[in-house]
Amino acid sequence: MSISPLGTFDHLLDFTGLNSGPYTLKVNAADFAGNTSHASFSLTLNLSPTPPAILAALANDTAPSGTTNSDRITYDPTIAGTDRRSHR
Repeated sequence: MSISPLGTFDHLLDFTGLNSGPYTLKVNAADFAGNTSHASFSLTLNLSPTPPAILAALANDTAPSGTTNSDRITYDPTIAGTDRRSHR
C-alpha cells in the first residue's frame, strides 16, 4: 500500500465472507526505523443488498418575491429529507 509524504493512504477493504454485524478494525503501522503504532475502530457492517430509501425535497420552494409556490424552482437551495433504513 502506498502512503503519501503526509501519512495519508487509501485502501479498499474486502468484506467477502463477512456478515452484517459489529466488528473491530485494527490498524498497525510501522516506519523504516521500526517504530510502530496501533489503532482500533469499532464499526457495524450492514451488507444488505437493499439500499436505504432516501426521501428529499426542497425545504422552501420560494419565488423571487419570497412567496412560496410549487414550481420546484427556488432561490433557497435548502433540502430537507429523511433516511428510511430497512435494517438497523
